[in-house]
Amino acid sequence: MYKVDKLVLLASAFKKEIEKLSFKTKMLKFAKKVPGLNKLENFAKKHIGSADYKNASGIMKEILVNTVNYDIREEVKKIEADSLLIWGEKDEAVSIESAHELEGLLKNAGLVVYPNCTH
Repeated sequence: MYKVDKLVLLASAFKKEIEKLSFKTKMLKFAKKVPGLNKLENFAKKHIGSADYKNASGIMKEILVNTVNYDIREEVKKIEADSLLIWGEKDEAVSIESAHELEGLLKNAGLVVYPNCTH
């Protein structure tokens, strides 16, 4: 949308991450679909969601959900700006594999990975 010369991205979501769901998460997702048990959804979100989600309030939760479910890979390919990607090696919110994929999608990008760091 905007012309920029330089871009810095910090563990940026750009596609839906493939989740490695725990048994507990799978059960709660299933329960959400069962009539009567779907009232557990708010409980599940408070106890299973990411730290970012748990700490967000109101509209920020909605923005986080929309962001992590939005795929902008095609738009990313159009970015011309020199880009610096900064990632934590142990990021579980946006995987290090995604960092490498994003680096490959951008025309002129470099990736800095901080060892033993998370999101």
